[in-house]
Amino acid sequence: MTNGHVRLSIGRYLEALDEDARAFRGAAGLGLAPEVPGCPDWTVADLVDHLAGVYQRRVATIRLGAELPEGESEATRPADVDLLAWFDSSYAELVHELTTRDPSEPTPTWWPGEQSMSFWYRRMAQETAVHRWDAQSAHGVARSIDADIAVDGIDEVLGWLTWPWDEFPEEEATDQVLRVSTDGGAWSVTMEPTLVTVASSGDGSGDGSGDGPGPAYDALIMGTPSALLLHLWGRRGIEGVNDSGDPTTIRLFGERLALITD
Repeated sequence: MTNGHVRLSIGRYLEALDEDARAFRGAAGLGLAPEVPGCPDWTVADLVDHLAGVYQRRVATIRLGAELPEGESEATRPADVDLLAWFDSSYAELVHELTTRDPSEPTPTWWPGEQSMSFWYRRMAQETAVHRWDAQSAHGVARSIDADIAVDGIDEVLGWLTWPWDEFPEEEATDQVLRVSTDGGAWSVTMEPTLVTVASSGDGSGDGSGDGPGPAYDALIMGTPSALLLHLWGRRGIEGVNDSGDPTTIRLFGERLALITD
């Protein structure tokens, strides 16, 4: 697994971040009132406020060099600042931090395995890619997430499943294996009561049944890179994703996933 570590180049993350932030801003400029299909109860205005707030929190944490004090983790737009102007300034501040610091510089993150700036290049690119799709989908002009970014994003979110699950034991999890497969990547997710292990298991070219790349599995979720990433992030009903196999394995995977992506 590569969760928490830079898989793509820093330059590629910055390029994708710039492309998707510009496209997000363009979609927001089409109107703030439409509802966002992938974010229940949110309008485009709520989405803009959310993403600008994410950027603000990352900037504050990086500059402070420590986790924000309790009660200060939420960024709030000043009452006299236009929403889109706040997004623009928040994004500009984020880019400044990402382009003037070394990727190896220590900085707080919520992923124990990596406490450096490199974590935030990946995370900010991925956050922006999904929400760019959200904003465009609200206006009916959604463009797929670039394949390399999507495969990297799938790897990222599956890696989060390896958090210890001692506080949320699942007795029905008895070493079931779910295969996640797409063009350019495949992963085996093994679920135990308090442990989930994730291993890269090929390039997605086999079905994992034992005759091709990857171990045998109890269930399979597969799709195009963009559709599969969006599916993992709870954007259901997207064409291009299919599942098969043991329904309990699929359900357990979905329940675990919901806890880390909510």
